Amino acid sequence: MGYRNLLATFTFPEHAYACEQALRGAGFDVVQVDYVPSTPPDALNHAPAVEWGRQGYQPEVLDDKWTAASAWDHQGPPGLIDGESYLLTAVVPEEDARRAETLIRQHGGRL
Repeated sequence: MGYRNLLATFTFPEHAYACEQALRGAGFDVVQVDYVPSTPPDALNHAPAVEWGRQGYQPEVLDDKWTAASAWDHQGPPGLIDGESYLLTAVVPEEDARRAETLIRQHGGRL
């Protein structure tokens, strides 16, 4: 069974946190919302760490063990809106990815 990292941006914090709760309510344990301040793209040089919950540290299963950094580049995160935003990171089983993506879109997230 494989896993996918899903990254979504939100303009409003209440939408991001409502989506986080909806994902957790749907059984997705590895979900986190991070605030991304308004900064020049080259000033953002880190990726948000996710809590692994019951997944634990499984290097043989998860390609990107500690962060969602594989989706970032040195020019800054692609797709982030101008100004402040909220970044939702979720690690979901491959077979449930579409269901999680649907929930994210329903809450206004941009994948």
